[in-house]
Amino acid sequence: MDRTPDGLRFEDSGDSGLWLRTSAGSIKLAGDGSSSHDGRSGTGDASHMVKADDQLTSNPQPPFSKTGLRWGLSSDGSWITWRGQGTIWLPPDFRPGVSDVSRGGSAIAIGRPTGRVVVLRMSMDVSFP
Repeated sequence: MDRTPDGLRFEDSGDSGLWLRTSAGSIKLAGDGSSSHDGRSGTGDASHMVKADDQLTSNPQPPFSKTGLRWGLSSDGSWITWRGQGTIWLPPDFRPGVSDVSRGGSAIAIGRPTGRVVVLRMSMDVSFP
């Protein structure tokens, strides 16, 4: 992406799968949990899947309540949480400027001040003590 995203929102479009809508465009994520990059680089570059004509509006719908999700982010962005408990610590350089968690909690998008967006697909089939 050529611009720093100032908003992120997951959208499940049913048959067409999970999309990440940003202020810079939209990215279609693989619905089966497989990698969505084309294999040309190890960085997971999905810029070829961005549709710039389908941008997140500057006044998006209010997000649904994220309480009760299995995976999420702490309010200060320092932890990826499992059922509200800090599970994966994020170093300061990797904490989100903007973020969203998919409706089911299986995907987390972290927008970085550099303009990069990191999408983590999380397994829902885990158990922690």
